[in-house]
Amino acid sequence: MWNNNSDEFWGQALDADALDNVYGGAGSGSGTIESDGAVTGWQANGVYQVDVNGKTIIAVLSGKMRMNFIKVQPGDRVRVEYSPDNMRGRITYRYK
Repeated sequence: MWNNNSDEFWGQALDADALDNVYGGAGSGSGTIESDGAVTGWQANGVYQVDVNGKTIIAVLSGKMRMNFIKVQPGDRVRVEYSPDNMRGRITYRYK
């Protein structure tokens, strides 16, 4: 349980990295790269191949794009945020 007076979780003091892990530090803005690319293909279950600066990234649609039924097809220009270590990412915007 959280102690309201300090950053302790179950009696353990947490540093900034541990707090990022507790609060979901893998989200937008923490260690991700955001750039534009083009969709080159798709795979099963809504997984897309996006070409960004000559590299192919495996990306999925963000939750808001799914919620608003925004469709993505091969050839579309998109904005992708991805992690530099494993080249997997999330499509966050489709250009018109």
